[in-house]
Amino acid sequence: MLWGSVTPVERHDAWYALGERLAGSVLVRFSGAWWKQRQWPDVLGCALRFTRASEPSTEAATGDQDLLLATIRIPATTLLAPLTTHVDDYLRNAYFGVSPFTDPELGRIKLRLVADHSGPHAESRTASLAMAIARQPVRMRLEAREAKAKALYHSVAEIELSERVMLDQEQLSFDPYRTGRGLSPAGFVHAMRIPVYSASRRARKLVTG
Repeated sequence: MLWGSVTPVERHDAWYALGERLAGSVLVRFSGAWWKQRQWPDVLGCALRFTRASEPSTEAATGDQDLLLATIRIPATTLLAPLTTHVDDYLRNAYFGVSPFTDPELGRIKLRLVADHSGPHAESRTASLAMAIARQPVRMRLEAREAKAKALYHSVAEIELSERVMLDQEQLSFDPYRTGRGLSPAGFVHAMRIPVYSASRRARKLVTG
């Protein structure tokens, strides 16, 4: 788990308001979809929790926003995504919202997260990420665009990940429908996540008691 800060990108248009709403602290978890240890072809994910908390916690607070992104550009490319994902380095990939989100001011938008630099060469992507954080803060950009085809991405927020934190993974649950900053999942693909995450939470409770 990584902990850091979120700063809106100074702009003179409607996109600045989105970055401003997301400003504060952020808790980030990178993960693989299928292989947890092996670096075989896979889809990688990045879960973010935007919060105003001063310290990392497994408990979500009122007003928190979760975003679950993956190395899948659009639903139609799901099967091809493992072939285009750089499984050896979390920071060498772009992470997408896959389907659109609805913003109260901007309407239907799409999201993308990219790092300023790839990670150092290491024996695994986890080690590479740890080395990157140890050397200097990892900087990433959250970008957004209109959902219509061929629209351009705009940088809306700078994310600086400055430290690794140890939290109980069994107690931590990211929810794509935690929308405290106003970004709401839209479309069929997002709706499919509801029963999946509900089942995941029930299973976690059974395991942890």
